[in-house]
Amino acid sequence: MAKEKTFIGKILAAVFSVFKENYKDFLVKLWNKIPTEIKPQLIDIVQIIERIKSYVDSPAVDLITFAIPGDKDDKAVAWLRLKLNDLINELKLHDVKPGEYKKTDLQPLATRLTQEVTGMSYGQSAITIENAYQNTIKANV
Repeated sequence: MAKEKTFIGKILAAVFSVFKENYKDFLVKLWNKIPTEIKPQLIDIVQIIERIKSYVDSPAVDLITFAIPGDKDDKAVAWLRLKLNDLINELKLHDVKPGEYKKTDLQPLATRLTQEVTGMSYGQSAITIENAYQNTIKANV
């Protein structure tokens, strides 16, 4: 038997309903407030994580070479390779085959990369990269 919602429960349900209906507009507005100079870096991180998600485990392919697009600046690629390798070790993902990464493996990786690039706190980085993902990958679906 379902319990009737309390007054507070009804208010919270109404607020969440409005937020859910306006979520996409909220994300677009939030994305527009992100400084223009860091958007390309955030998009790069989203693309790297998306490439890692699609990576096919093969001994002939280096994950980092596969994940980082070839047209990036050599210094940036070297830094990203080092940082990505460090973060994979930090998050203990070296024991997971790249083709078997789960969302719970990739979200902290994307968040930590964002944190390294932007200098934001972990929480701010998590929100920022999720917003970048929603506005670059999800919005294009």
